[in-house]
Amino acid sequence: MRADLFLSEHKYAKSRSAAVANLFADDVNDEGTFEAVYAYTFACPRTARIDEVHDHDNIFNLINPFDVVPMIPFAEWGYSRYGVDIFLPAIETDSNYPEKYRAASIIYEADNGYEEPIINPRMDRNLHTLFDYIAFFVNSAASYQNTYQNFFIGLLRGEDFSVLLKQLLRNLSLPGIVKNAIGEQVNFRYQAYEFYHFLDFIIETAYTAFLEDRDLSAEYQTYWDDSLTIRENIAHNHFDKTYRYWLFASDDASFLNFGPKYAHYAILGDVDIEVYDENGDFIQKISDSETYDISGEGLRYPEYNGKESKTFLYAERAGNMTLLVLPEDQVFTVYIYSNADQEIRIAYVQYSPEKLRADVRYVYYDTYDKGEGFPEVFDPATESELTEEELREMGVLVTEPWSGDIVYSPTAIRQLTSPKLPHPSPIVLLVILLVIFVLLIIVLILIIKLIVKLMIRLFRKPEKEKAESGSNSK
Repeated sequence: MRADLFLSEHKYAKSRSAAVANLFADDVNDEGTFEAVYAYTFACPRTARIDEVHDHDNIFNLINPFDVVPMIPFAEWGYSRYGVDIFLPAIETDSNYPEKYRAASIIYEADNGYEEPIINPRMDRNLHTLFDYIAFFVNSAASYQNTYQNFFIGLLRGEDFSVLLKQLLRNLSLPGIVKNAIGEQVNFRYQAYEFYHFLDFIIETAYTAFLEDRDLSAEYQTYWDDSLTIRENIAHNHFDKTYRYWLFASDDASFLNFGPKYAHYAILGDVDIEVYDENGDFIQKISDSETYDISGEGLRYPEYNGKESKTFLYAERAGNMTLLVLPEDQVFTVYIYSNADQEIRIAYVQYSPEKLRADVRYVYYDTYDKGEGFPEVFDPATESELTEEELREMGVLVTEPWSGDIVYSPTAIRQLTSPKLPHPSPIVLLVILLVIFVLLIIVLILIIKLIVKLMIRLFRKPEKEKAESGSNSK
């Protein structure tokens, strides 16, 4: 018996229809009606509890590693998918990304009339950080269902926002918050600290993306494209065309990835950096005098002394923070040269598209003299397998940058790895809003006083005229 089932108008299961296809394929597998079942989904959300997921080698889920839809419901809530996850290339996970990008651009040009697929690794990281914070504050599926679900469903339905907001505030329970503040002060301080830095993150993201000049400086680029809509800039990883151009870019199975991991290798200090690949070939230099461009024709393999490297790494720098995004698909050697007598901090934070929370592998501090340099060999095979005891024997500080009472801190991850851009702090904005509010109150009071005076004059004038006419008649 043969049946072809398409669950969307595009003849492939994507997003919500992918979730239905994933669940249906599992049911059909278990039922045994068909001799052979093959299901292919695109951008499939997590559909089942991890303890209920069956291993099916005939269900294939094609996923963009930075598409937010496949991230939900969160793995941290205990959710997964049926079948095998296959991941599209990404600048963060593929050291040969320019080669794959060029192949995808040919499909993209034929499909859209121009040849530049959207690339914005800064937005990728911001969206991941946003969802990391959301998963932190809403730490279970039950919490989401009881507190937030009706609010978000109502928003999607276009219901009255003020009514939805009142309902949300009732669900949040102000007495419960006060009780938590009094009874569990450690937890409340922790939550308040995270919420303050969450606001700081939102302000920084909005300020750099929307309010400030996009080209903030020669050393840092946000890659926000003014020719695109806000939705295209933010949600491009979920677009149909994104999945299409990657899917048809190559027939080679190695073009895609199975569970790719990558690392944020962050150096805090006034340093210059040189990176070499596993063959000892130079990849790139990162310093205050270097600029980086990954948009359009800028995305290419770097050259040194006329020789083109076959490895590409994405890097950011702002102030004294340098971030290298290292795909865990080969060995890298990072040479760090100190430009001053200083203490340098190196943090290695590992990410996987299979979950939100990052793993802080180590944080390393050391003091270096001006002009002193040292190599760091980054081997994902050994870095990921080293135990805490082995790392300590190497002199590396293994640390979770939060106390024993704290389970996880998105803020600590952000402070370890994210170059900080200039933006107003939440306190400054709060003070500004407070001043504006006070000024509005003062203006309102003055207007009310003026109206009262005018009303008094208007009422007194007829009385005065009446009194004067009475005296004249006498």
